[in-house]
Amino acid sequence: MAAVLARMGGQRADVIVYRDSTGQFDGLLVDDDDSFAGFLPLGGARSLAEALARLPEALAALRAPDAQQ
Repeated sequence: MAAVLARMGGQRADVIVYRDSTGQFDGLLVDDDDSFAGFLPLGGARSLAEALARLPEALAALRAPDAQQ
């Protein structure tokens, strides 16, 4: 697992990037008190490098007005 620091609307969140049982990478958002804060889909990335490259786009999608509903 690799943890990456992300900025979301002024709130600090950790993004944990993990490989699931199918070999694809996705992310979990963890808030300041280490509680689950949400799921961050990374589009079925097949490598850690690919998952990390997709982080900016995935975080931008979460910040989009449609995602806030």
